[in-house]
Amino acid sequence: STFDARARSHAGARGLMQIMPSTGRLIARGRKERFSLNRLYDVKTNLDYGTSYFAKLLERFGQHPEVALAAYNGGPNRAARWWAKTPNHDVEIFVDSIPLGETRRYVKRVLSHYSVYRSLYGNKGENAASSERSPLPPPWASPSMRPFAEQVLSLKQQHPEKSKSPL
Repeated sequence: STFDARARSHAGARGLMQIMPSTGRLIARGRKERFSLNRLYDVKTNLDYGTSYFAKLLERFGQHPEVALAAYNGGPNRAARWWAKTPNHDVEIFVDSIPLGETRRYVKRVLSHYSVYRSLYGNKGENAASSERSPLPPPWASPSMRPFAEQVLSLKQQHPEKSKSPL
């Protein structure tokens, strides 16, 4: 969405979190709220719908963010089929074998952006008392992300003042 609250994708997704109208209707119905397409352009509603939908996808796909991201972008039924065909449920194989190029690039982009933020800001905002691991992997967890993570860490070392910025 490039942080554009009025964004609309070629597929029809709307708002900051690019919610499809059919998904918005389902979420609104589940909450017993009145739905209109304009609500998807309301920042608060869009963020609320998008984050709760992603949380449900994480729950559905066993806390595998790679699969939940693929479901968010390419549809949960497609992601479920792709995941079922993935040998040993290896997430790296899963990501690299997503048949829709747009979805594969989306998953990789979100994971790499997450890794950058995680590298720069650490665990700020997470529940310090929680013993659960973050639902997303650190940048070095995936060999395909390693060169990018090393570049980020190098920049962080060159500019330590930026890594102290509050989130």
